[in-house]
Amino acid sequence: TAPDSLQARINQAEAKFRDPNQYTDMPTLVKEEKEKELYNEWQQLKQELADKNQELANKNAELTGNAANYSAAKSYIDANRGAHVGYRHTEKDYNSLKDKTEKFRSATADLKEQNKVLRERNTALRNWDQDHYNKVLFLEKFWNELQNGDTKSYGISAKRSQENFTKNKKDVLLQQMMAQRTLNP
Repeated sequence: TAPDSLQARINQAEAKFRDPNQYTDMPTLVKEEKEKELYNEWQQLKQELADKNQELANKNAELTGNAANYSAAKSYIDANRGAHVGYRHTEKDYNSLKDKTEKFRSATADLKEQNKVLRERNTALRNWDQDHYNKVLFLEKFWNELQNGDTKSYGISAKRSQENFTKNKKDVLLQQMMAQRTLNP
């Protein structure tokens, strides 16, 4: 209902409640009951009008706020009309810089990986002598044995001793080398 027709209904309800002819020739209990009913109807209509007026005030405030927001947004758009062109250039520069940064990070990661491999190789080269110490001693003994022949020649030439250098002799030399494995340079 429109507020005007609601106000008319309130006026009618109040007039009914205040009209003394309404209660004539009624018993007291019925009269009080009727009076209470008319009063409640009148107050209910007044409350409904107050609620409608509050709703209307809220809508007006909302519209005023929306108008202010619209005005602010319009003035912002007008003020920054050309800024979107600058933004596109800035975005392009940002994307270019982002690509370069990603390439740099990738190259840095590759460089770190290469440095790690180089450090491992350098460590292996530095430790080669230590890791192969017993093998060098074995090779040296083996070479000396081949050069000198067997210490017991029984009158046989050194060449024959070298040919008789059997697997058994190699195993004996290997056992000797393993016994010396605890030696460090």
